[in-house]
Amino acid sequence: MVELKEKLKMIGFIPQEGKRDVYIKKYDNNYVITVYYNSQDSTLSKIDYGEIIEKQRYRKIHFKQKETLIVLECVNRLLSKGYKPENIELEKPWGLGLKDGGYLDIWVKDESNNSFLMIDCKTYGKEYNNAINKIYEKNGGQIFTYLHQEPKTTKAICYYTSNIYDINYINELQFKNAIIQNNEEWAGLNQHERFEAWNKLIAYNGIFEDDVPLYNIEAKSIIRKNLDKLDKDDSIKIYNQFLEILRHNVVSDKPNAFNKIINLFLCKICDEDRSDNEEV
Repeated sequence: MVELKEKLKMIGFIPQEGKRDVYIKKYDNNYVITVYYNSQDSTLSKIDYGEIIEKQRYRKIHFKQKETLIVLECVNRLLSKGYKPENIELEKPWGLGLKDGGYLDIWVKDESNNSFLMIDCKTYGKEYNNAINKIYEKNGGQIFTYLHQEPKTTKAICYYTSNIYDINYINELQFKNAIIQNNEEWAGLNQHERFEAWNKLIAYNGIFEDDVPLYNIEAKSIIRKNLDKLDKDDSIKIYNQFLEILRHNVVSDKPNAFNKIINLFLCKICDEDRSDNEEV
């Protein structure tokens, strides 16, 4: 298991000179995020996001919540890419009627201070996968509820997760995101109507990659070597997505349709059996 101190180093935080257990990272214009590491209990370590990034609940945020490090890693990714701290707001509250209080983890605004991107961070694995499944099961799930608050200018909503783990004593960082692009024609719709109008497509890149310009959403074709192996949870998620598509299109003979889809996938797998560096 990778300790918090090592995870901070993985995302670029370094010990502040002359100060014990204080880790900092500097971004453009010398903007600094500081982590005060607690060597007795790492969950009591606290993040100071600085004066410019707007925080709705706390100035200093501890690590008792598992999502805390994921939010920090995502904010780090945004700032490292070039997004300005004044365009980032954390834990934006909305009166959504949600049991968890309706706080959006990361809200990114464009250079005109309009809503650009809504990011909801989830822990890696089951929680992230369940959130994506709920998009199809519950009128778009929680992420569609956030979109209802700022439907006109928001370009996309996104679930985000990351994980730092140890492989053969080498720390690795992996992140995933599930992106749904907004459609300006949805602005006057309620959540159910917006979900029905959505084409049920999710992009898994298009924001954080180096070749995507700032304040743009550009989904790219996947290169074969970047594909992940399917596990049991992935298979269940895909199966549920198939069922939702069949229901959405009022297909009555679901077993026959499902078998035909599987056959098409097998054909596609054979067709894509080529170089690891080619687009799929």
